[in-house]
Amino acid sequence: IEAVGGRSKRSERARYSVDPLPWTRWCLSDLLLFDADVLMNKPWRTRRERLEQLFERRRVAHVKVLQTTDDGDALLQKALSEEWPGIIARARSGTYEPGVRSESMLRIATS
Repeated sequence: IEAVGGRSKRSERARYSVDPLPWTRWCLSDLLLFDADVLMNKPWRTRRERLEQLFERRRVAHVKVLQTTDDGDALLQKALSEEWPGIIARARSGTYEPGVRSESMLRIATS
């Protein structure tokens, strides 16, 4: 299982904003579709590699690819100390199942 960082609480103003304002940001951890390729049936490690390749040479304003770690215990301690709402743990071989709470992707609440 690989853990990806949680996200901070966002303001009401940012939640309803359409324009990319300085306080808004897209935080990406997965890639489900690329051009005409549907990637949902591919393992997470493959989808993640494609996401990283897509953004490795590009800087896009207001877009951040979330870092991953193999040290889930350290990430959980960081999430607790920084009061994140939770973290996501993913099985590298897991596929994406729309609308299903899969065992290959678990949300671990910290509050």
